[in-house]
Parts: sequence; C-alpha cells; structure tokens
Amino acid sequence: MIANLDTLKSQLDIIFILESLGLEMRRVGSVYSALCPLHIEKTPSFIIHPFKKIWKCYGCGKSGDIFNFLQELKGVDFKAAIEEVAKLCNFALEYDHTTPQEWPGYAILQQAHQLFKQALEAEPIVLEYLAKRGLSEAQIQDYGLGYAHSSVHNALLKHYPLQALEECGLPRGFFDWRILYPLKDFKGRLCGFSGGICIPRTPFQKDLQIPKYKNSKESRYFSKSGVLWNLDRARPHIIAHKQVIICEGFLDVAGFEKWGYNNAVCCVGTAFTLQHLEFLRTLNVEICFCFDQDSAGEQATSRALEMCFKHPQPYTHTAVIKLAEGLKDMGEALLLSAKPPLLKTHGWKYYARGLLAPSHPPHQRDTNYKNLLGLIKNYPPFLKDFCLSTLGVHKPIAPQIAQKVAKLHEAHPGLHANPLWLEGRILATMLIDRGFCYTAKSFLSKEDFSLKAEFEAICLEHFNVLAGLEKRFKPLELPHQEPSLKAFKIQALQASFKEAFNRGDLQLAFLLQKKLSSMLN
Repeated sequence: MIANLDTLKSQLDIIFILESLGLEMRRVGSVYSALCPLHIEKTPSFIIHPFKKIWKCYGCGKSGDIFNFLQELKGVDFKAAIEEVAKLCNFALEYDHTTPQEWPGYAILQQAHQLFKQALEAEPIVLEYLAKRGLSEAQIQDYGLGYAHSSVHNALLKHYPLQALEECGLPRGFFDWRILYPLKDFKGRLCGFSGGICIPRTPFQKDLQIPKYKNSKESRYFSKSGVLWNLDRARPHIIAHKQVIICEGFLDVAGFEKWGYNNAVCCVGTAFTLQHLEFLRTLNVEICFCFDQDSAGEQATSRALEMCFKHPQPYTHTAVIKLAEGLKDMGEALLLSAKPPLLKTHGWKYYARGLLAPSHPPHQRDTNYKNLLGLIKNYPPFLKDFCLSTLGVHKPIAPQIAQKVAKLHEAHPGLHANPLWLEGRILATMLIDRGFCYTAKSFLSKEDFSLKAEFEAICLEHFNVLAGLEKRFKPLELPHQEPSLKAFKIQALQASFKEAFNRGDLQLAFLLQKKLSSMLN
C-alpha cells in the first residue's frame, strides 16, 4: 500500500495537474469550466471545483477526483493514476511493507526500452531510413522507437541474470539489428517489443530467410491479444471522438496520425481477436477497420466483422475505411506524403455486400442471404430494420417489374436510342412548349441530364445560349411527351442506382430502388 496517499491528496492542486495534462480551462466564479476531454462537445460542460478537488461533466455524466479522471482518460489502474499524479506534483510516494511487489520483468523492460532508444540515437542510417518511410523526428520520439544490438543486451546483463531477461522476452540476440516498436498492454504497461528489419543498416539480412517482423514471445507479460499498438497515446482521442481506427501495421497508424487522425491503433502479430473486441466494447466506440486493400485484407476485414456480428452480444457499431486512390494502405500514403481520400462504409453494409456479391454462384448467395436473416433475427427493432433495408438492396428485381420495363420499351422503341438523343428531344420540346416545360421542370432535375447546362439555361429562361437546340433535336410529338418523360426519369434513376451501388452507398441505392419500383407500378 501507499503509506502517504492522504498527504498527496491534501497537497495536490487539481487545476495545476489538469493544465499539465493539456486541458484548457476558464475561470467562472469559484469554479473552472472546460470542454470535456472524455467526449465530443462544443459547449463547455466539464466543471472543476478547485477547493473540493473534484470534477464533474454535465454532458457525459462522469465525475470524480483527479485519480478517477486519469483512469478514465488513459485507461490506467488506480495505482498507475496515483503514480502519475505524484510524478506531476514532484511528490515522493512511500510504500509500506505490505505493498505487493510487481513482477520484476516490467522494470527490466522499461530499462531495456531506455537503452534501445539511446541506441537508435547513435544510428544515423536507421534514422535516415525511418525519415524516408515518412516518420518525423517527433513521431520517432513520441512512439518511443529504438534499435537493438548486442551492446544493449550486454548492458542489461550487468544488472539482471540471463534467466530474468528471458522470462520477460529479451533472450540474447533475439531482436539484434532490428528497429524496435515498444508494445504496451491495455493498462498502459510496457510488456514487450516488435522488431522490424532495416536493410540499409544491415544489407546482409536481405538474402536471409528471416521474418520482416519479430514480436516478443508469449509470456506472463506479453500476449498478442492484449495489445493494440499506440493505444496509450490514442486513447484520449478515441474516447473524445467515440471512434477507433484499427490498422494492420505501425506505419499505417503513423500515416493516419500524420493526416490528423489521432485515434488509430494496430494489432501486433495477430488478427483482430475476441479479446480486442471485448476491450473496445468497454469504451463503447465505433470500431473502424482499415486493413490492407488486397485479398488478404478483405478477408481479414470480413472475419473481424463476422466476429463482431456473431458475438453472443453482437457489436454492430462498426465501419470499414477504404483508401480511394488505389493505395494499398496508409503506410504507402505516408511514404508518398500524399493524403488520400477516405471512404467509410457501415460495417453491416460492407459485410452483407461481400456475402451477396454477384461473383458468388446463385445457390451460395441464397444460402448467405438466409444466414444473414438468421443472424439479425434477434437484433433490436431499429437495428434490425436498418439491416433488413441493406439486405433489400441485394434482392433481385421482381419479374413483374422487369416485364413492365420490357413493355415500356416495346411500346416506345425510340427509348433504345442513344440516351443523349432522348434528353435532347425533351430539351427541344421544353423550348417551344411552355406547358411541357413546366411539367418537365417539376418532374426532372439537373442531375438527370448529361446536358446539364442546357437544362439549367431553359429553367432560367436564358434562351440566347440555346440557339440551334431545336434544330439539333426533333421536339416530341404530343402523344409521346408524357411516356418519354417517364422513361427518361427511369433511365436516370437506374443510372443513379448503379452508381450508388458501385460506390457502396447501399442506403441511397435502396431508396432509389424503391422509387424505381413505385414508378414502374
């Protein structure tokens, strides 16, 4: 136990500590107010009482003392929160003899980390390599990157026996000649390392059959499923934005951070696991998966989503992020120093689209459709309705609708002509027939046309820029005017439906399909 905890509580200045943590506050009478760092808000609802040394957020309802605040903000346990407050206050904690001793490996790992960081500072080739990969000096320091070689291990052996080093994942030579990424568990404790090769520094490794990355071995300290790299730094942003981005690699995280997304983390040495899901569930945030844009990444995304949806307590607050420029991952974007457009799709839409894609044979799509219906059978009403609406987009068009389209084309053969010819005839008719023009303006929109400028000019009665339009296109005869308008609108809706479906906007595609069905009935 900490013998002088009460003394620390009596001496601490909560305002000073919050300022040290970067919180911007404004004095209002006897209290201070700030934007709550635990959730997104535009109006300050986070109130601090300096004399009582407590805080309360009237937006999210959370409250407590400075120790509770650190636990909420950084996800650390009570002991770690006390130690951080003591460090900020320059206060020496006193432990009595009943204090349980922490496993010694954590202290060894911390000391090893300091030596690895010092070793990296003396490696100009490695630092140049990291800079070429897009990492800034600040990022290298913030991530705590290091470099391993035998001198570090020899220095550790002066203080610890070899067995102690092996027990915490530091056997002799295991990480030598590798760039080290420190790994921390969900409590923020340094528990291991991941080492990546650096060919410019050690060219001999190029021809060796060695893995690109090596991770600490599973031990009482390190478990791959208990680590999300960069979580300790990203956690405040994850809580504030109610969203976490799950990447595939360290440089993907760095890429997201470079472009202002500070809520990115990555799995280490494993796919997204049930343990990861259970931890993130406690944060109640949107889980956005952004794995590599190749077949392996697609499969990993589908497996992760399936785990979320098939859990006994389904977690559907998910999404998938894709890079719009054809890049493989954010690491490539970091390397090229080019921010790519990002496309986000709801996780359920992405999952359903993959299982019901036309590339699957019909019998497989039927089976998948039936399984998806069974999956959402016990979902809450509104969520179930959303999932059903998404599935509805993938259902084939009813035969009776297809028959009506065929009859419409049979009755008006001209509809098979070039679409530009039909819209040209509509525009030419609008020029000479005010009644038809009024009907067309109320029934159609600029987005339905390829000749958008011409349609807009007619609506604004700028006829001087339309000279010759009625000569290029033959106006519609009276009997053909109404069916032509309807047919043209159907063509435009079909094109919009296809575009929305191809870009993954299934909600819009579903609405367009409903509108198409209503017009064809």
